Amino acid sequence: MADAAAIGGQALALRVLTFWADMRGSMRGLLAEAPSEGRLLFLAMLSGLVAFLSGVAGLWLDPAAARIPPDELTARVAANFVGAVFFRTLALYGLAGIAGLAARAAGGHGDWRASRAAVFWSALAAAPVGFAATLADGFGPNGEGWAAIFIQSLAPVALAVALSWCLAEAHGFRRAGLVFLGVSLAAIGAVAAIGVAGSV
Repeated sequence: MADAAAIGGQALALRVLTFWADMRGSMRGLLAEAPSEGRLLFLAMLSGLVAFLSGVAGLWLDPAAARIPPDELTARVAANFVGAVFFRTLALYGLAGIAGLAARAAGGHGDWRASRAAVFWSALAAAPVGFAATLADGFGPNGEGWAAIFIQSLAPVALAVALSWCLAEAHGFRRAGLVFLGVSLAAIGAVAAIGVAGSV
């Protein structure tokens, strides 16, 4: 556990907090550690734990939660935990596979482990942004208007930026901005496909 909680000789919490100052350098440091599968799994599940806490905070700050029966509220929290920690981790493995294949097709040279490291590390680095956005949205005056839209977009944008820069470093792309463009287009396409499928 001590090995998993430190990267490059630094405490994991410090590494997450300083990630945004040098995203590529942070990713480079993780890859230099040649992280084991256990450490990568720890990073993925820890990001899910932060996502779970964000969901619980959002539920706690929602005025409508006061009208939910205690048994139903407990069930929701339990379901959120399973979804955030376990199913989200599986989804991250799937995302790493897709991102790795796409990166290799575009000329990247990173391997499967590097792709997993990029996806899991970016997910953990972006998770606190989502938590902070949930608190800001919950304590805000209302859930409408441009301010609310800006706050609610922070988490997905942070994840897209972190993922793009980490993938660029893991696969040797010089221009992370182009990777971000690809990630953004893929995300928009996925959302559009889900919307079309839901309307059928």
